[in-house]
Amino acid sequence: MNDDELLFLSELEQVFIKEETWKVLIVDDDREVHSLSKIALSNFSFLGKNLDLFSAYNEDDTLHLLKNHEFAVVFLDVIMENDDSGFKIVNHIRNVLHDQYIQIIIRTGEANSLSEQAIFSQYHINSYCEKTELTRDKLFSHLHAALSHFHQFKELLQEQNKLSNNVSRDYLTGAYNRYKMEEEVNRLVAHSDRYNESFGIIMFDIDLFKNINDRYGHQTGDRLLIQLVNFVEKNIRESDILIRWGGEEFIILLPLLSLDETRYKADELRKMIEAEDFNIPQSITCSFGVNKYSKDDTKEKLLKELDKALYRAKSNGRNRVEQATKGENNVRG
Repeated sequence: MNDDELLFLSELEQVFIKEETWKVLIVDDDREVHSLSKIALSNFSFLGKNLDLFSAYNEDDTLHLLKNHEFAVVFLDVIMENDDSGFKIVNHIRNVLHDQYIQIIIRTGEANSLSEQAIFSQYHINSYCEKTELTRDKLFSHLHAALSHFHQFKELLQEQNKLSNNVSRDYLTGAYNRYKMEEEVNRLVAHSDRYNESFGIIMFDIDLFKNINDRYGHQTGDRLLIQLVNFVEKNIRESDILIRWGGEEFIILLPLLSLDETRYKADELRKMIEAEDFNIPQSITCSFGVNKYSKDDTKEKLLKELDKALYRAKSNGRNRVEQATKGENNVRG
């Protein structure tokens, strides 16, 4: 996997991909169990990676380690300082951390415990064994199966993320596309309505882009689109979302910005683009329309007003920023 592919993965997924060892947590109040387990697993490796074994002796220690490390497997004793300590840890992993990937192996000294059988089913425990099964071969087989499942889950997640990004990103520039735009606008609208907040939105396009294609060729035009996307993404916030709307036209969603702040940002980008060298023997400029979403707006109204503002910027000489006028619902004419 190259660096470009890693950029599309969450921090958690990158940790597992780059991790050089499998982190395994042993939770038990019996120190001998820890010693025997570490001796038995000292030479274990899976897919060329060794184990990094951690020990926890009670519930508090376990929760602290889970907060600060990303584990592949947890060997868990149920009855420690309290009869339900292990149950609480399972609940924390599955329902507080919402981690369905960690492989949880319950080890108990009480065979055929009905409560443990119930928790096995209820909380999606991955394996169950008795402490008498502390032989090297038994530990190897349980751990090998657990890591195999964990690895398969992670590979599947990576493939799903690749597919998701293929669907939501523009194939040429790597910017988000209209599919992603719909998803993100819905999310921002729901958030803004719930908390009575606004968000800014910018629409811009490259001035006289057809002339650039005609004069220098479509390959040059495509290269300019890619360069422009990279430039804009470096000069907006991480929370801002750049979308290729179509052709040479783009939209930026700016959470929590007012209309004045959105206009200021648009003008800042306009000046920076005009001053940038895009390796084309002419200056590149863009025209901008800006708007903001407020409660009781609709997506359709927001975009119509924005489109009209951009049209005004083009009509009034290009390389400028125009602000949407509320109630201006006619599209470009």
